[in-house]
Amino acid sequence: MLTGPHDWLSQLWAIARGRTIKVAGYAVNAKVAVDQLAEIDTQAAAWWREHTPQMLTGRRYFVFDTPFCTLEPTPER
Repeated sequence: MLTGPHDWLSQLWAIARGRTIKVAGYAVNAKVAVDQLAEIDTQAAAWWREHTPQMLTGRRYFVFDTPFCTLEPTPER
């Protein structure tokens, strides 16, 4: 997990100074991601909840890099 500026002014300043990293990936609500992780691995989800509570407010996102993602086929109806 990469960290960066926490407020919008600092984010804009980082962009202006060229201090950002361009990442191609999928943005997923962090709280939703950890809630779904808990269904598979409760200890891993507990780690995220203990160590990164500021990320799990429902207003932050994880970005999963495209090369590490696979799309599940949509079931036909």
